[in-house]
Amino acid sequence: MRILVITPGFLPSIGGAEIGVHEIFSRIGSRHNVMIMTPQLKNRTPVDGFDYKNYTVFRYRNFLDFGRLRGKRITFGVIPPFSVGTLVAARRLIPNFQPNVINIHYAAYSGLAAIWSQKICNIPVVLSLIGRDAIPGPEVPMLWPRYTKLIATQVAHTIFVSNYCESFYRDSHFPHSVIPYGVDTKKITPRSPNENLLKHLEISRDTSVLFSLQRLNKIKRIDFTIQSFYKLIEKGFDDVLLLIGGLGAEDSKLKELVSSLGINDRVKFLGFIPEDQIADYFSIADIFISSSIFETFGIVLVQAMAAGLPVIATRNSAIPEIVEHGVTGLLSPPYDEELFAKNIATLLIDHDLKKNMGITARQRALKFFDWNLIVEKYEGILSEQSIYSSYR
Repeated sequence: MRILVITPGFLPSIGGAEIGVHEIFSRIGSRHNVMIMTPQLKNRTPVDGFDYKNYTVFRYRNFLDFGRLRGKRITFGVIPPFSVGTLVAARRLIPNFQPNVINIHYAAYSGLAAIWSQKICNIPVVLSLIGRDAIPGPEVPMLWPRYTKLIATQVAHTIFVSNYCESFYRDSHFPHSVIPYGVDTKKITPRSPNENLLKHLEISRDTSVLFSLQRLNKIKRIDFTIQSFYKLIEKGFDDVLLLIGGLGAEDSKLKELVSSLGINDRVKFLGFIPEDQIADYFSIADIFISSSIFETFGIVLVQAMAAGLPVIATRNSAIPEIVEHGVTGLLSPPYDEELFAKNIATLLIDHDLKKNMGITARQRALKFFDWNLIVEKYEGILSEQSIYSSYR
């Protein structure tokens, strides 16, 4: 089977969507011919921890990308955010590669290529709705989800990354499935703390470590995590350390917040963590923390669960599908700092509860979120659709 994957974002950009595409198609690519079509990136170097050998990457020059227009939220996204450059690149690549099936990510950007491939080239398109363009939410222009729904009705099959995403389309009738993203449960496992890392970060084995990992942007609300952590300190939790991994636009503001609260010695900003080192950071943590206010899935949550960590998070969007309150972690309403801090305190005090939640989290990751299970479902749908292609 020849599979063309069209995605506006891919490695070395790092995020749940980019990691998901790599994980799925590095496995499928061991059995099929996979080409990933994605825009050129300026001044980006390959990131460590990823093996690119099972697929080919074709990078094209993007242009007339209406999704990048300024003021799109003010105008409610009235101009469809489609990329003409993506359409042009697809028209050039498809006759040469002759795919049996096409998997398109982010309908809001790749919509023109999706319709052209399905309707003009007669190649079945499987649309993966995994990002924030698929549903109403923070920083999503009002009309974008409507464009996404239009594309979903024109393709052969649509895959939603969560039931939460799928819930916005239940009044529409088109072939679809819900397939979550996952985690490599062999690479990320419960393990003894990495002593070298503890030494490098100057952390005592007796210190309780809270770990947070994400892009440092407004939606992730790391400021909320920091404020809740400060409340813990005010309540007398002295031997606790907060580790914050990731990069982003909020970096300097968050560091200023930590300084203003006088807790520089209790918070460490780790910066970018290579994929092949993430398991080591999970190993030195006691609890994983996420204060994000909007997630279509949340790949880092299942990574933490695979590592055997209980999760403290907010009860919103798709998060409750991953973290089962009272079973694999504790959830609280967004913006409730007191309850968020109380939930952290509960696990810091009750070691048996923390341990049992971690064990159950690992079991849940194995049962529902192992990448091999996810890939089997993806491959099945792509294979079913490929028989209808104009290319045999």
